[in-house]
Amino acid sequence: MKTLQKILNFFSSGKTKNISPIADERNMDFDEKLNDVGSFIYEEDGFIFQMIPAQQKIQWADIERLIAYKKDFLTTDEVCLDILFNNRKITITEATPGWYQFIQKTKFIFPGIPKNWDSEILQPAFALNLKVLYQRTDREIPDENNFYASFSYTTKTKIKELLELNNWTVRKSGSTDFEFENSWTTLTLEGNDNEPLLNGMVAFHNDNIMLLNRLFNALACEYVYEFYDKDNNLILEKISS
Repeated sequence: MKTLQKILNFFSSGKTKNISPIADERNMDFDEKLNDVGSFIYEEDGFIFQMIPAQQKIQWADIERLIAYKKDFLTTDEVCLDILFNNRKITITEATPGWYQFIQKTKFIFPGIPKNWDSEILQPAFALNLKVLYQRTDREIPDENNFYASFSYTTKTKIKELLELNNWTVRKSGSTDFEFENSWTTLTLEGNDNEPLLNGMVAFHNDNIMLLNRLFNALACEYVYEFYDKDNNLILEKISS
């Protein structure tokens, strides 16, 4: 009984509060993770992510959108971040080496990012909790269709091939129609083969309009397109010359 009482007294006395090698090791691991650049090489104007084959440098100015969300793995969640740039996408997670440093750097580079998003996204548990953290002004896609175009003296096949060649992703929609996406558009190609119609959601920005003009002019056809604002007011009409 004396031995048992000594043990009980020892644990109740508070003398054990600093004896936690496992906790110390975990704290050290977390501190190291906080300061570890991991798979990233940082430069003043961007970074190199070493976990993609080409190890391409991504400039901060080329980032079009940062989207955070969680994946549900039944017993736990994992926070993910999609990085969209130059019509490409890479995804990192909280398990990616260098995650914490990258999150801190994005908050510094893009001051509009909510400072506590990485803790707020944790609740509620097992929910997607998707958040657009950052979106470049020329990549702000509207919620509803704002772009309508019609073509003459060309075909749906030529338009499809042109958009594919310029890095739009394409999927079939119905027997003869197609849907296209890139970082600043979501488009549907429909209508008759010789009288194609193209409509959808397009980020209204001068750079995007100039690119559309160059592409449509390359078709060597006649075309008309219109842009509308959120109140369905016509804000731009273009008729090929």
